[in-house]
Amino acid sequence: MAITSSQAGINLTISKLQLIELNWNGDEAVLENADEEFLSGYIDRNTSEPELISTIQEAFNRIAIRKPLSSKTVSFTLPTQLFEIVELPIDDLLTKEDLANHLNWEFSVLFPQKDPSDFLLRYFETGGGEIMNTKTILVAAIEKKILGAIHKFCMLNKLALRLVDNVHFAANLLIRPESPLQNYISVYSDDNYYSLMIFEKGKPKLFKSFDEQDLNKAAQKIRMEYLNFYSTRVDLSAMKNIYIAGESFTDNTVLAFENVLKIPVLKLNPFEKLKSAPGMQKTDLIRDKYYSFAEPAGIAARIS
Repeated sequence: MAITSSQAGINLTISKLQLIELNWNGDEAVLENADEEFLSGYIDRNTSEPELISTIQEAFNRIAIRKPLSSKTVSFTLPTQLFEIVELPIDDLLTKEDLANHLNWEFSVLFPQKDPSDFLLRYFETGGGEIMNTKTILVAAIEKKILGAIHKFCMLNKLALRLVDNVHFAANLLIRPESPLQNYISVYSDDNYYSLMIFEKGKPKLFKSFDEQDLNKAAQKIRMEYLNFYSTRVDLSAMKNIYIAGESFTDNTVLAFENVLKIPVLKLNPFEKLKSAPGMQKTDLIRDKYYSFAEPAGIAARIS
């Protein structure tokens, strides 16, 4: 299915805003813009809706001065720090309506100080449970005020908001393992914050996240999560690759990870098969920091 109009992807981290714009020439994607700007201050879950809109707008304006956005459709990726993400066992026999009620109840138990009605919940299956008629799901919850701020920003700039997703989930869209049956790890990191996902045969099986400034300690934490998960499951040789994306993954980070994990570390390159439009600015970002743009490129190219 070809996309017939231009699409923009915006990645909002706690410290910066990144923008990718893609156009389509038939079935061929063309990179029209790749840029980034630091925010005027850090954002977190306590940032008010007006502050969030203003912060995004300021960074967006600075990018637009260099190259105005031509696309009228935009999708956003948001940092994991703005989400509550938990893995839950559920009854496989629950209806869709019963599942929604059950998740709200589970949320109220796990986070009694928060109102489930203030959050939007997304979930997907991670595998079967240990008890008959159970399965496990990964639930990602984000406050509606954050989504409201994104929507209002788009309205102010006459943009149609298409999709909003977690930054790590969007980066995963670019992973193309050699075999669909291959097991692998994906890691996203920005602002010294890491998230880890383990995939088996293309299906997510584990999600973990943590803060860590020390590269070796971050790699060790990922190794321990990996070892703990597979302690009773399969031989460690079954894990072939670790795919990485995000600002943190410089050459030094990759070297530290490979030394600790003993698994090939592959940077996701969203520009590898894209042609660049003539006269495109900021080509240094494409050359030097391609791995940090996997998220907005992944969400911009996503069909549904």
